[in-house]
Amino acid sequence: MFIFLFFRIQTSFAATNTWELDLSTDYTLSNSASFNFNSSIANLEQTTLSHIWKINNATTYNWAYDVVVDWNYAYMTNYMRDSVSIIDISNPAVPTLVTEIVNNNWTFRLNWAAGIVKDWNYLYVASQVSDALQIINVTNPATPTAAWQLVNATTLNWARWIAKSWNYVYITCDTYDALQVINVTNVAAPTITWTYRNAANWNLNWARDIKVVWNYAYIANYDRDSLAIMNISNPAAPALTWQLQDATNLNWAHQVEISWNYAYVSAYLNNSVRVINITNPALPTAVTNISWWSYSLTNPRDLLIDWNKLFITSFWLDAVNVADITNPAVPVYITKILHNAANPFLDWVDGIFKVGNYIYTAVYNSDALEVLRFNYDTTSPNIISNTWFNYDTKLSGFSDILTGDSTWTITYQISKDNWATWYYWNWSAWTATVWWVVNSNNSSVINTNISSFNNVLWWSWIFKFKAFFTSDWTQKTSLDSVTVTTTTETILAWFCWKYYTWTSVSPYVEANLKLIRNDNEVYFAWVNWSPDPLIPIDWFTWRWGWKIKSTVTWVHNFRTYTDDWVRVYVNWTLVINNWTDHWPVYDYGTYIMTSWLYYDVVVEYFETWWGATMQFDWQKPGDAAYGSLNWTYVSNDLCGVNYAPTDILLSNNIVYHLDPSGGAVWNLTTLDSNAGDTHTYSFVSWTWSSDNTIFSLSGSTLYLNESPNYNLKSSYSIRLRTDDWNGWIYEEIILIHVVNLSSLNPWFCSSYYNGLLNSPFPESSLLYKTSTANVFFNFWTWSPNVSVPADWFTSKYEWYLQTNENWVHSFQTRTDDWVRVYVDWTLVIDNWTNHSATIDTWTISLNSGVSYHIVVEYFEATGDSVMELSWMKPSQIVYSALDSTYVWHVWNCSITDTFAPTITYLNPGNDTWIYPWKNLNISLSYTDWVDWTWIDETTGLFTLYKWDWVSSWWSDISATYLSWSTINNTTANFSLVNLPYWKYLYGFRIYDNSWNFVTDGKIFYMDTPEFIISNAQVDIMWAKYWVPTNSNDLVLTVKTIWAWFDIILDKWSDLTAYGLQLTDLSYVDPQTSVVNLVWNDIIVTENKNINTYGNKTTYNYILKFILNFPNEEQAAWNYYWDVDFTINMKY
Repeated sequence: MFIFLFFRIQTSFAATNTWELDLSTDYTLSNSASFNFNSSIANLEQTTLSHIWKINNATTYNWAYDVVVDWNYAYMTNYMRDSVSIIDISNPAVPTLVTEIVNNNWTFRLNWAAGIVKDWNYLYVASQVSDALQIINVTNPATPTAAWQLVNATTLNWARWIAKSWNYVYITCDTYDALQVINVTNVAAPTITWTYRNAANWNLNWARDIKVVWNYAYIANYDRDSLAIMNISNPAAPALTWQLQDATNLNWAHQVEISWNYAYVSAYLNNSVRVINITNPALPTAVTNISWWSYSLTNPRDLLIDWNKLFITSFWLDAVNVADITNPAVPVYITKILHNAANPFLDWVDGIFKVGNYIYTAVYNSDALEVLRFNYDTTSPNIISNTWFNYDTKLSGFSDILTGDSTWTITYQISKDNWATWYYWNWSAWTATVWWVVNSNNSSVINTNISSFNNVLWWSWIFKFKAFFTSDWTQKTSLDSVTVTTTTETILAWFCWKYYTWTSVSPYVEANLKLIRNDNEVYFAWVNWSPDPLIPIDWFTWRWGWKIKSTVTWVHNFRTYTDDWVRVYVNWTLVINNWTDHWPVYDYGTYIMTSWLYYDVVVEYFETWWGATMQFDWQKPGDAAYGSLNWTYVSNDLCGVNYAPTDILLSNNIVYHLDPSGGAVWNLTTLDSNAGDTHTYSFVSWTWSSDNTIFSLSGSTLYLNESPNYNLKSSYSIRLRTDDWNGWIYEEIILIHVVNLSSLNPWFCSSYYNGLLNSPFPESSLLYKTSTANVFFNFWTWSPNVSVPADWFTSKYEWYLQTNENWVHSFQTRTDDWVRVYVDWTLVIDNWTNHSATIDTWTISLNSGVSYHIVVEYFEATGDSVMELSWMKPSQIVYSALDSTYVWHVWNCSITDTFAPTITYLNPGNDTWIYPWKNLNISLSYTDWVDWTWIDETTGLFTLYKWDWVSSWWSDISATYLSWSTINNTTANFSLVNLPYWKYLYGFRIYDNSWNFVTDGKIFYMDTPEFIISNAQVDIMWAKYWVPTNSNDLVLTVKTIWAWFDIILDKWSDLTAYGLQLTDLSYVDPQTSVVNLVWNDIIVTENKNINTYGNKTTYNYILKFILNFPNEEQAAWNYYWDVDFTINMKY
């Protein structure tokens, strides 16, 4: 007999496991500095700097000072040349001079040109000796023109650094120790709004760099050794909020950068960068210094922040340093590049600007614009998943999702033995390897060949992956997720046996195979009987094989009790060998197993004659005794018998209101215990098939051929058949529900993506999705959400519009920057260009009560961000913001579900419920925040724990007592059998499709009460006892967890008694009472509380009958009276 144990429970074990790149600690990194984990994405980090090119000329770029970059041009001030250079950087490796603007002390005031900013088509330059603000029109960079110059020898004395926000320019004046606010609404006529100067307190003594963020200006003060914070919410009256002064750590404060709630200030003489928390601008606090030996920071000058990277120029050491400021309190050194004999560049490097992977520096002593490249790690570092996928079935798919801006690929090695061995596909077979990235494959190659990976022999099924991130310096590589899937299989709760006749030598002769059968245990004592009418009583063999896993690591003990021959193999190692003819005997073997790894186990048995017995059990480390093999630990294929399919599964059973016709698609799979079967699907006309004609099938894909309308039809009913082509079919009624999200979310669906994208926008680039009351936003220079950058993002706003008026409606957008609008997929506004705040309009004839599908796409490049949509109905004369009043439905806006399901307990409904007689059915129901269709019924998990009498619960024992269970998307039921008396806790956990879960449970008690009369155990419900006349004392004992009960004495008619005396021994001082006997008297009533420790409480009573016997009866020694007792347990 060959036994394949395959425990299967009529539940789908098809599985999908996805690794989301949330935490770096979930992965083993070959080089932690090479990766950054952000927003559930693993990014290959830029870790080195390289010098690409420099364009230099001692005359043209004399003392290059500051630089800004916009699109294909760099604009650089040259301090001693008194000029601005315009340089073409469309090819960063070969920058070329386009033109230069030189001081002429008339139209161009550029004497000692210093700080420079660019906004839209204009350059704003602070000229130190000219005491001027120079505005230059660079609409055509090849032919710049002077827009205006504002000169003031007093208030702009030594204008040095500059910032622009909205319609104002803010200039620090070095010698005048002042902040100058200038209104540039009209660039041809700028006007001074305010001058802030406090000569008495020297607040801005030698003011240098300035940065403006929202309502505050942050100023580094060189001679004051300070950071000044100015409130500029009213540009006409700026006020000092606070000044943080530190003669050591801010010694000669030079430049300042702001990122979120932190300011970074370069301290020129302290050779450091000070990190300051500005969460409260009125009380800034120092956090740390960036100064340690890894950096080259002698005389740091300019600072630049790009996401979580801080770039620092070192004026004296001719260096550019990079720090990771993901945690501002603990900056981490990344890399640096510096001038030396072999690399003579960056000589007195000053200004810095970054675009993409390229860094542009104004280099003071080299008289140059020098270009650096921030390089991605090219060593192909890898990450290994610490979490594994433990699968019992066969791998069927492997895929990954890269981010939309990822420009290079990721390759993989995979493991099925918890990373002890790594494999790659060598174009003909799976081959073991160790490390090299050349021995790896992209996800497409692995997916194509993964089915053959199932044939790679190993004793475990613990899947992990190793991902290599590859780049050629410039290419970004970012991984969003990795997914592995398995085929659908079922599990049936029995062991598979193969019975042979007259076969005692392996391999067994298949011609002698007589029976394949499923049994529910490995515990047989046939003795002189046959296992089956097809099998003789003697001279038969069976063979049993399966895979086994354990939850613990170390030596496992195996035991057989057989008559006759037996041998046991674990991973084809013979561990028990008693292949002899013998009487019933125990045999033992051991094998060291590792937790969660699968091991092949084969048991062979041969019965010669007389007394057939075969029992198999095991003992895991920590088990007190041997126990039968529980199906929890085993897995295998079936016996080769073909069975009928048992279920048809849909990818989901919902469709959204107003989905376009053909837009709703479902994938069908069949639950079939025969994994190799193929299935075809068809409609069946019978009951509950009224909507078959509205759907169509293509292979295993189901389509809806109309646009669903919740108001007309809230659900569809179809009847499907699956055919396994082995003579078996299965039919199922399927209900598909129409979900009207407008009842949940009647607003605009607003989605935000990373970078400039082409429609349709890939979900892999989605950063944030929400529901908004309108599409009327002015983000200024801020971000729509913490998940979205302030610049370089794309957004999409989508809804159905339903007006209450007929005729021509007017719409307009006001945007900065790019915009386009579609109505029912027709493009009606197309201004997909980079522009300042611009109004675009369109008109359209709409009908009342008709839904129109509208999509607005918007892209923000840099600077201010404006996206405003308004409309004007026929009855109106002015535009107003389009609000949610007229939004009928957002059909595909699945807002993030953060609500866990809720559980309603049916039985037990409350803690401390008690149940008698060992068996209990537990039932509960649950709902999700949307509706029941969002529950993932495959995630339901039931656990059962037993109280330890003292203070805690023992481990899960549900496998021992759970007889059967059913879990669907609304209810769960669990049948527990043979529970001994005790205190228990059951737990239940289930997820919804957004991976929110609820875990809860109830305490309950099982009671098996006992009734003992004078040391004789009797039936708990009714007892008859014969009372001898010469001994009329009875001892009554009740043992129970529950203390609410009555003892009833049923008096017979021939017992002529005066009464009885009852002594209750349950008290410290026994209480005695005398009771007159009447018919069916309640002689004991207990109403005490439950024993919350779960063990039984014993109640003892002495019962003395006061009898009135005739004299002749009293003389009879063997005379008996019978009395009956009944106990009423008040559960």
